[in-house]
Amino acid sequence: MQSAFIIAILFFLAMQPFPVAIGIRVKHHWLNAIPFILLMGLMQTGMFWAGLQLGNFFMHFMDGFKGVVIFLCFALVGIRMMMEAFQIRKGERTYSLDKTVHVFFVSLAQAINTFLVGLIFTYIGYFDLPLYSFLFIFSILFAATGVWLSPSKINLTLASLLYLLGGMVMLSAAVYLAFFAA
Repeated sequence: MQSAFIIAILFFLAMQPFPVAIGIRVKHHWLNAIPFILLMGLMQTGMFWAGLQLGNFFMHFMDGFKGVVIFLCFALVGIRMMMEAFQIRKGERTYSLDKTVHVFFVSLAQAINTFLVGLIFTYIGYFDLPLYSFLFIFSILFAATGVWLSPSKINLTLASLLYLLGGMVMLSAAVYLAFFAA
């Protein structure tokens, strides 16, 4: 059960660049978006790695509050994702991007949740799963799909629905990993 939650968490974390990718405008050819797609995938994976490394460095100080910290962090990420779902549906979270610097900063902002989850994953323990591979591959797939789609009402609704589902998964993970996982 814990592995299923971990895969679901990584899937919905990797989905975060999707609304940003919907706003990327490529000139002349779709292949011009490949650097942007790779940048978004690397940013998600890199921030997750940075969170794990930083968590290994200092999260042991909060071992006595482990359940509370896991619950609060996952709940906050879930609530934030659910609140952003409404902004995405209105089109407020989609940007018109065409420069690498803009994509870098927007994908960095999108990866803050991934960084926080990386911190919390230090409490979950040893992983049999290839976490970085899952996160990178899912991020690349979502970013490529977002670049391919136009910023229409139906596509923004899809991105909003994915964010809402991601928020619910994070809230469920908050309860399960904090109180029921061993």
